[in-house]
Amino acid sequence: MANTKYLLGDVEALYPRLNQTYRYDSSEGDKGLTVPCSATEANAKFSCNFKMSRAKAVDLYKKMKAEYANDRAEGWKEMPAETEVFKVGEDGLYEVTTQLKGMFGKDVTKPPRQYDAKNALLPEDFELTTGSTVNTQVEFVSYNSPTGNGVSLRLRAIQVLKLAERKVASAPSPFGEEDGFDVATTGDGFADGFSDTTAAAPVAAAPADDFDAPAPAPKAATPKAATPKASVAKKPTATVEDFNDIDEALDSLDFE
Repeated sequence: MANTKYLLGDVEALYPRLNQTYRYDSSEGDKGLTVPCSATEANAKFSCNFKMSRAKAVDLYKKMKAEYANDRAEGWKEMPAETEVFKVGEDGLYEVTTQLKGMFGKDVTKPPRQYDAKNALLPEDFELTTGSTVNTQVEFVSYNSPTGNGVSLRLRAIQVLKLAERKVASAPSPFGEEDGFDVATTGDGFADGFSDTTAAAPVAAAPADDFDAPAPAPKAATPKAATPKASVAKKPTATVEDFNDIDEALDSLDFE
């Protein structure tokens, strides 16, 4: 019998690892890290968590419970309670885990399909960002084993409705603010600053104590040392609107 597929709409993607397979490595970092790996390595998988309203969580859990009851064999334990399936955040939203193994038997698994809002298929290595709003398709797989039981959510496809801005974790700067280069007003300084393909006359290297200054404009005469440009007034940095789909009126819904 084919496993049931379920569409979960308008949810928030968290910690997506879909561009390739990953595995947990306890030897990495202080407490272990999830690292990229080959699909053939032990415990390799694609994964993504999804955050949703209580109403969506209730409907999903009821469908999972019905699937388990239909597949349950003699000797299987009871379906785990919703508190074991979902993690409830301080914002009142429910989080669930989905994944897809890198291999089944001897066959390497294809990654979950990813589409844009217009249903154009995205590249297999497309990197979905955490905080993005998506629709997702999962497949119910009932199981019972010595280490646990329930219904796993096998991730099959994702449709990206709103792609969130990528957030790059970095250590706090040891410096104070200074007048000078401002990425908020001049771009990243790499793609824009060096994209001009027009040939230019050679420019002398900047003095060792002035390597952060902008490159000087080319001159026909013997090149001189660069002089810093005047500082550019800062513009407010754009912020990303928080996604919050809480409907307090649904708090009375029951998982049973």
